[in-house]
Amino acid sequence: MSRRVAEFDWARTPLGPSAQWPQNLRSALSLCLGSRFPILLFWGSEFRMLYNDAYVPFLGQAKHPEALGSPADICWREIWGRIGPMLEGVTRSGEATWSDDEQFFFERALPREEVYVTFTYGPIFSEDERRVDGIFVPCTETTEKIVSARRLDTLRQLGARSGETRELDDACRRIAAALSENRFDVSFAALYRAEAEPGGEGEPRFSLLASMGLEAAALEASAWPLASVQASGQPLVLELPEEGAVLPGGAWPEPSTLARVVPLRWSGDGRVDGAVVLGVSPRRPLDAAYLSFQELVAGNIETAIANALAYQQERRRAEALIELDRGKTAFFSNISHEFRTPLTLLLGPLEEACANPQVPEGVRAQLGIAHGNSRRLLRLVNALLDFAQIEAGRLRASFRPTDLAALTRDIASPFRSMIERAGLRLSVECEALGEPVHVDAELWEKVLSNLLSNAFKFTLQGAIEVRLRREGRHAVCEVADTGIGVAADALPRLFERFYRVAGNAGRSMEGTGIGLALARELVGLHGGTIEAASEVGRGTTFTIRLPFGTAHLPAESLAAEPARPARPLVEEALPWLPSGGGAAAPGRAEPGGDRRFASTFGARIVVADDNADMRDYLLALLGGAYRVEAVDDGLRALAAARREPPDLVLTDVMMPNLDGFALREALRAEAATREVPVIMLSARAGEQARIEAIDAGVDDYLVKPFSARELLARIGAVLERDAELRERRAVQERLRRRTAQIETLLDVAPIGVLLIDADGRFVEVNPAARRALGLRRDLLGRDFREVTRLIWRRAYADEIIGIFQRTLETGERFFTPERVETRLDTGRTEFYEWQVDRIGLPDGRHGLVCYFRDVSAQVQARQRMQHADRQKDEFLAMLAHELRNPLAPVRHCVELLAASPDDARVPGRVTPILMRQTGILGRLVEDLLEVSRITRGLVTLRREPVRLDSIVEQAVEAARPLFEARGHALTVHGDPALTVLGDPTRLVQCVLNLLNNAAKYTEPGGAIRIESVRREARAVIGVTDNGRGIPAELLPHVFNLFVQGERTPDRREGGLGIGLSIVAELVARHGGSVAADSAGPGLGARFEIALPLRAAEPGAVSGDAQVPALDDANALGDAPHAPHSRRVLVVDDNQDAANALAALLETDGHQVTVAYSAPEALVLAESLRPDAVLLDIGLPGMDGHEVARRMRASPRLRRAQLIAVTGYGQASDRENSMSAGFDAHLVKPVAVPLLQRMLRQAGARR
Repeated sequence: MSRRVAEFDWARTPLGPSAQWPQNLRSALSLCLGSRFPILLFWGSEFRMLYNDAYVPFLGQAKHPEALGSPADICWREIWGRIGPMLEGVTRSGEATWSDDEQFFFERALPREEVYVTFTYGPIFSEDERRVDGIFVPCTETTEKIVSARRLDTLRQLGARSGETRELDDACRRIAAALSENRFDVSFAALYRAEAEPGGEGEPRFSLLASMGLEAAALEASAWPLASVQASGQPLVLELPEEGAVLPGGAWPEPSTLARVVPLRWSGDGRVDGAVVLGVSPRRPLDAAYLSFQELVAGNIETAIANALAYQQERRRAEALIELDRGKTAFFSNISHEFRTPLTLLLGPLEEACANPQVPEGVRAQLGIAHGNSRRLLRLVNALLDFAQIEAGRLRASFRPTDLAALTRDIASPFRSMIERAGLRLSVECEALGEPVHVDAELWEKVLSNLLSNAFKFTLQGAIEVRLRREGRHAVCEVADTGIGVAADALPRLFERFYRVAGNAGRSMEGTGIGLALARELVGLHGGTIEAASEVGRGTTFTIRLPFGTAHLPAESLAAEPARPARPLVEEALPWLPSGGGAAAPGRAEPGGDRRFASTFGARIVVADDNADMRDYLLALLGGAYRVEAVDDGLRALAAARREPPDLVLTDVMMPNLDGFALREALRAEAATREVPVIMLSARAGEQARIEAIDAGVDDYLVKPFSARELLARIGAVLERDAELRERRAVQERLRRRTAQIETLLDVAPIGVLLIDADGRFVEVNPAARRALGLRRDLLGRDFREVTRLIWRRAYADEIIGIFQRTLETGERFFTPERVETRLDTGRTEFYEWQVDRIGLPDGRHGLVCYFRDVSAQVQARQRMQHADRQKDEFLAMLAHELRNPLAPVRHCVELLAASPDDARVPGRVTPILMRQTGILGRLVEDLLEVSRITRGLVTLRREPVRLDSIVEQAVEAARPLFEARGHALTVHGDPALTVLGDPTRLVQCVLNLLNNAAKYTEPGGAIRIESVRREARAVIGVTDNGRGIPAELLPHVFNLFVQGERTPDRREGGLGIGLSIVAELVARHGGSVAADSAGPGLGARFEIALPLRAAEPGAVSGDAQVPALDDANALGDAPHAPHSRRVLVVDDNQDAANALAALLETDGHQVTVAYSAPEALVLAESLRPDAVLLDIGLPGMDGHEVARRMRASPRLRRAQLIAVTGYGQASDRENSMSAGFDAHLVKPVAVPLLQRMLRQAGARR
């Protein structure tokens, strides 16, 4: 590149001749050309390009060498939108920038080749460092690093996902899913399997296993040259057509132009088993790295498919083995059943016959031989079945901690008599081992019995010895004899199955060769070993070594309870005695059942067995004592049990249609038969079989063959036990119901109940007690003394404990009514009634039961009632005082008028007094009615936007006469910008109440200030005075009804204590709040009303409040003056009220007639035809509403004005009056000017 740069005609470029280049360009170019690292220079405003040899691969053959000296936006037009702004930014700011692994798409090997570059743009400043002349760009291509990492992740995903699969279909799906996560390198994929081997007849067929990224039309095997690839065994690159079916480009928008078909070999024999079609990225060249990646993908696919197929093959092989084992198990189970059932039918009758004294002695001897051989046959069957179970891994031992010395002695002892009768000596030396050995007693008995019977068989003279000792961590048991011995060449095969030493002369030639083999297997189950040492003519010694502990045993086979002694099996060896050694005659079953269980006789038994002989045998055996129904399978047994539930079911295990276990489950599933006991007869011997049966819910398990006596005893025992269980369940059910009833009573009882035992611990605490005591549910078992001291103060806790202790000792009941105490744990004062009694407990000792109830609510309610009663008395006294104050001057004025009827000065003096005092009385009554209306929710607010300064102004104006009379200095400050949504009349009433209150409790000459301010989102009206103040204890209650501050002895403040309560109620209905504050007595007080602010709307804000109307007649206005005299009928059952009102109207020139009852009023109205009727509502007999309706019904009275005059002034009262036909509704005392106006209106109507 140095030569190219030197030979380039730079004069044709804006850079000019190289001889005239500035020093900074020369220096940068020298550094660039001399470096082996890829470097690019951009120079000048057009970013002309200069670069070194290492940078040439970035350009490729399509751009080099033409890129030298060319503008960057022309050479790199495909990425100029990305790099152009970066270059211009470096030129403007003079600050370097860089990028790591930046993705670009070059026009290089492909029209848009995916490339990753790490680069730095460093500014080259002019000599005066005032501008950037060029940009120095060291760079490196990181494409291989990024793409390789991406492809490696795909391979890792393929291995991880497909390695877990066990099915071919699943493996293929996972392969497709893993490939779909890298659409950058695998545009699409299709996986095919060859269905016919190459070289076969016809073209091989291929089936699709999985695909990714392709539509159905492109998935046909015929769309790809699969047969060619299979024949050649080599990959094939396909150029895809640019027209027709376009195949996807994976992550890129343009279609793929190449695909590669790779053969797959997963069978391991070299042949092609399938192929995978892999789409090539349209933005990466198919170079060596790409081909290697595809080969690795194919290898992973081969491995995944091979593993899945191998697993499937192995699973099929395992399933076949399992099926084979299942068949063998079924065979042995069936053969066991087939052997044991006839053996039962042999042994049972033989035992009965041998025990029957009426059978001749000779016959009995022959029967004894038959019985002994039947027992031997049973032993052989059992041994074969044990081997079958060991082979199948289903022989389940139950290892219990065992005194092995005692067990070994018990097993060997029964052999003594037989051995000594043969002229031999038996020595048993079992030393104490110091710790138990975990063995299965039944299996140990089989091992030891086999060894002893073997020793007896091959020992003709001398002795047999059984020795047990401890050697380290093993128990060692030896069985030695002085018999004929075993040759050295036969010893290695001694424990082989079915092996018999040839030529050995023993007591008998009988034997199957499985005894010693079985012994070795059973010792192995115990984690032990067995060895044999022998010398011909001197005897044989068998040595068994069993480890101590349990580490060598499976945990699921361990049992905690000690082993029960096993019964040794001697009968098989007895016939080997030369004479007199036959088996002892078995005992005989009692006819008609076992008399020990006579209480169970008559019980109903269902017998289920598919063997007819067995059914007949059981019927004959049981029929004399029990009601027996015999059936041939489980379904019929179930039907019989449903028809009449039996007392017991005796069933065989293996039966057609429904076996014994399924029968037990079916019985358990139905309520009527759920508790019926079941005894199961089975051919399966061994403790594991018995455990499985008991686990299945069987009550007893009897192995065939069984003796008749054993069967009868077990049936009797099960029936007797079941009867006891039924009785116990009945008692438990009665107890449960009783307990449930008591628990229900305790749970729903409204009083607390505590039950304490003789040790002072809680044994029962009902929910009411827990709620009252506020304690957690872990109270049971705790000491009541400790809990009591946690709840109550020490003195009261000790008092309770003493009372409880005294009651426990003496039995004396204790009761306390309404005990009030303050709790230590909560600090609350509570009232309780409680009683404690002594009771007897189930353990024979005494306990305590405490009943208590929290009466705090009742006591507090009574206290509230007493407080309310006191408030009522105080209110009535206060009301009496307030009423007497105006009544006194009224009475005096009346007496003055009566005493001076002729004195013309008296009316002028008393009239103002009477007017003032009756006004006071009217206001008192109106206040009481107002409180009533508010507390009952009968006040309706007429809300509208209201300016708060206007409310303050109107209230001040209304209160001004009171301030002036008391000489108070009033300061007003109102914010005109505050607007609220409210009822103007009610708001004025509230503010006026606060002002009147301040004036009342401020001494003459005091100062009062009222202001309205904004406080966050609320408007606040504050009234402050320097009056008497409010005591701290009264401050929280000032807004309560009838509450007043301290009054002067002369009660000159007046009032009923209801004004502030009205304020609080009305403000609350406006969504606001009230507050009162005072520094204390003599320090003044401040009251505040806070209301939600509302933004004012132009033209929609009310400024004036309407004065509350006294009646509905205010809408009449002033009527034009008509002739003054009117005919008026006054109706009132209160004669004084009627006469007074009539006198008042007569002084005004009206013609007045008075009626004191409803009938009289109706008669007078018809005759007088009055202009107006003043009618009381509360008339006796017929109320005013009915009188008004009748008057309106009369043609002569339709034009008369009906005016209701009543003490009822609620809105509902007014509505009722209007509905009855009244023209107006006046509330007593009637305002005379208003009445005069209404009478003038009456004249106008005429």
